[in-house]
Amino acid sequence: MTGGTLGDVREAVRRDGSERRLATGDTICSIGEMSDRAFLVVDGELAAVLRDGLVVATHGPDALVGEITALVGGRRTATLRAIRPATVIEIDRAGLRAAMTEAGPTAEAELMAAARDRTDRSRIASMLADQLGPDHYDLATAIAAAVSWVPLSAGERLFSQGDVADTAYLVVSGRLEVVDPADVDCAPMLTIGRGEIVGELGLIDRAPRSASVRAARNSLVAQLDRDDFLRLLASHPELPALLVRRTVARNMAGAERPARARSIAVADLVEGGALLARLGTPLEAIASTMTLDPSEIDAVLDQPGIAQSRAGDLSEARLIELLHEAEQSNDHLLFDVSDTSTPFWSGRAVQRADLLVALVDAVPTAAQVAEVRNLRAATSRRIPLWLGVVHAADAPKPSNSETLRRRFAADRLIHLRGTSDTELGRLARLAAGRGIGLALSGGGGRGLGHLGVLEALEELGVPIDAVVGTSMGSVIAGVHAQGLTGAERRRAVADQVKKLLDYTLPIVSMISGRRISASIENQFGEWEIGDTWVPYACVSTSLTYSERRTHRRGPLGAAIRASVAIPGVLPPVPADGELLVDGGVLDNLPIGLLTEDEGIGTIIASDVAPTRGPTARDDYGTSVSGWKALRRQMSKGRSPYPGIVGTLLRSTLVSSTRDRDRHVGSGSIDCYLRLDLRGVGLLEFEVVDEVADRAFELARPEIAAWSERAV
Repeated sequence: MTGGTLGDVREAVRRDGSERRLATGDTICSIGEMSDRAFLVVDGELAAVLRDGLVVATHGPDALVGEITALVGGRRTATLRAIRPATVIEIDRAGLRAAMTEAGPTAEAELMAAARDRTDRSRIASMLADQLGPDHYDLATAIAAAVSWVPLSAGERLFSQGDVADTAYLVVSGRLEVVDPADVDCAPMLTIGRGEIVGELGLIDRAPRSASVRAARNSLVAQLDRDDFLRLLASHPELPALLVRRTVARNMAGAERPARARSIAVADLVEGGALLARLGTPLEAIASTMTLDPSEIDAVLDQPGIAQSRAGDLSEARLIELLHEAEQSNDHLLFDVSDTSTPFWSGRAVQRADLLVALVDAVPTAAQVAEVRNLRAATSRRIPLWLGVVHAADAPKPSNSETLRRRFAADRLIHLRGTSDTELGRLARLAAGRGIGLALSGGGGRGLGHLGVLEALEELGVPIDAVVGTSMGSVIAGVHAQGLTGAERRRAVADQVKKLLDYTLPIVSMISGRRISASIENQFGEWEIGDTWVPYACVSTSLTYSERRTHRRGPLGAAIRASVAIPGVLPPVPADGELLVDGGVLDNLPIGLLTEDEGIGTIIASDVAPTRGPTARDDYGTSVSGWKALRRQMSKGRSPYPGIVGTLLRSTLVSSTRDRDRHVGSGSIDCYLRLDLRGVGLLEFEVVDEVADRAFELARPEIAAWSERAV
């Protein structure tokens, strides 16, 4: 039979299913549970309910519900509950498949289309409810009922700069990019992921679009046009105010973090091919994750070879529906594209992925390079490529990162020191945009306290997937990025800061910098930033252009030496015609390095800079005598004069304090550790253990409390 209808499927379900009677309030399935059963409503009414009592749909007689989850597997996306006495016919996966086969492909396509429309509207209601809040659940469901669908292929334009703005869009699946229409080949200015809204203010002011938006990959977008918006206003006059409030709140929060990679194509090309199966485990602990490979798809759909369906095949519709449902039902999808014998599956997976991750050996083979190139060639768009470079567990340090990057044309390298759960977990979290980043502030000798913070994080089992720093924070971040732990870090830092200060005639600076430069070179001189085990970055300040300089590549020692160059205390560092000084001048807590990182989802900040600078202990007038100040300093009495070092150090922090306060106030920092280490001199570097121990005692309870809240 080929010309059946959805009515024929219902009749087969009535005939072969089993009847259940429900009283008001009875539940037939619950959100989050695994199930392989579908339900046909005979009489009465069912409600699809999400958390907090949000009803996203109601189903009366002849409604067939739960069929997609029954067919393709996964967890229930809503609870089905009787809102008045009802009778349903229940049927399992095998029975439903038999009913669809009996009715034919036309009926199957009709069923799939109806089910997708219903489930997508339910998800839109849920997304909007999250954004609008519980007081506006009815508005969320009303908007979900009014939208229409806009499917987009990778690279297809949604709207262009200058177009009249009369429609708002919500991303149901996939990802959009905001691009410069004058340079469409450049990197996107902003990415917009699932559940996010774009263009909403156009419903109110109809101003020309300020930028162009295109699909980064195959995407489904829900649109609400102005006519539907005006109809909604009749019953929901609060809608314009909610849209404006949402936009203002988003802008006040500052730079948004990049959209997470929800769908990741993974090519496990390391000999043995056993790593991919373990990549999903750390993600499953924090978000719903599904790994899909051709053999599993064939088994789920009970049709050998269906994962290899070509475009236009009769079986393609079932495969696409499975992929769509899997993406909607999970926070992350991992597509296994490791098998070179399944090119049609690999091409489809890469086309639907936000990111391609290739696991390769530290010395990649020609075959590994060729396979990655083939995978990237499977799509017309430029999919971002990350390399997970697998080294021996006892490897002292990575090398040749830039050569590898160029050879593969990779966007990012993540080095794995062996294949432990720790190393694979870091790669998985970063690739999925759920990495934990740590920012370490400047603060002179108080920066030694960051050692205690790192030890507290390790003791409490909080992984650090990327580390950034300024000034002394760049030094501590550097030894951590080298893969040192606990006592190793303390020893390395203690060796660096012994007899560090070599005062000189203060014409260029108070300190010659010879000892500091030698110390930094000894610890970091053979390292490139791209060759660290933990992703690293630091900042310095260009005196030449009054701009922040970000160091993500190049020699690690040179970057750290620039980041610690306190103006007036240490000589500036010449680099490419510029003079670079301490990063704390413009950015003493470099949170921006983490908010800009597409791999970071959680930010921890350790701030040891003093909250207040030097105070006026006495009114010594507007001029001083150096000899008089020296005598007072050498006497046992308390000197009324501020020290030159304290004045110079504090002056470097004045302009960056505002940025720090903005980040703290915006909520972009998930765990902010404000460590009061007063009493530690700003140039007091030889008290490593005392300062680290003190910071550990301050930080540990705060981290523990945050960790419990975050679970």
